[in-house]
Amino acid sequence: MQVRRSLGKERMRSSTFFSVWVFFTQYANVDGWTPQKGLDGVETPSVEERSELDRWLLSTLQSLIREVNVQMEGYYLYKVVPPVLEFIDHLTNWYIRRSRRRFWRSVEDESAKLDKASAYATLYETLVEFSKILAPVLPFLSEAMYQHLVVDMEGDVKQSPSSVHLCDFPEEKVDLIDEDLEYQVEWTRQIVSMGRALRERHNLKTRQPLQAVTLVHHDENVQNGLKNQQDLIAEELNVKEVRIQGNDADLTTLSFKANFKTLGRRFGKQ
Repeated sequence: MQVRRSLGKERMRSSTFFSVWVFFTQYANVDGWTPQKGLDGVETPSVEERSELDRWLLSTLQSLIREVNVQMEGYYLYKVVPPVLEFIDHLTNWYIRRSRRRFWRSVEDESAKLDKASAYATLYETLVEFSKILAPVLPFLSEAMYQHLVVDMEGDVKQSPSSVHLCDFPEEKVDLIDEDLEYQVEWTRQIVSMGRALRERHNLKTRQPLQAVTLVHHDENVQNGLKNQQDLIAEELNVKEVRIQGNDADLTTLSFKANFKTLGRRFGKQ
């Protein structure tokens, strides 16, 4: 039963990942984006100039490459699939969901054009590198993706190997890894998940704006990280204010009640 469930999850995640590929292809065709030309009239921004969301995805991708290489070199192949599936969740349920408007909106000004160009470049780079990571696990899907994204898009200008299985396996790019940013987004996603669960428990729909949410954590580093994500948390949970504090003493009331059944056996009439 456990094996069947695991295989079911893998099939579901691979299907979800396929939808990301389709999503990228559709909008790239609409906007005429290509890896060589980028977005018409816009020079593709460097990674340092891209949004925090883009830098987070690329950092997460490089962390995945590092983890997969460690496990494969140790022949712990059964430890490769879980982080790969986790990355698909990061890609679909956070990056794509948070970036949809960036692909949809019209490019009315220079900043909008640069942001859209960054989104295309980031998603393209991620899909190409991820196809190489997937090659040993999903050889046919990864090959189809590579052929479309790399071989077909390069056209007559052949700069890359003709098959994903002829490519070197990716090596991590340390300069793209931002562990602090990864932690911040991880905490943010946990908070958003917990906040939505609380809304559901109290029958408060996400569309209903609330005055504030209070976050409590005793670690000052976590507090500082959450402060950097305040606007995002407020948007995700639809609250007007995000309050962050390190002590929950004023939020709780402690009370004690004796367990008389246990005490009675030990102390009797006393």
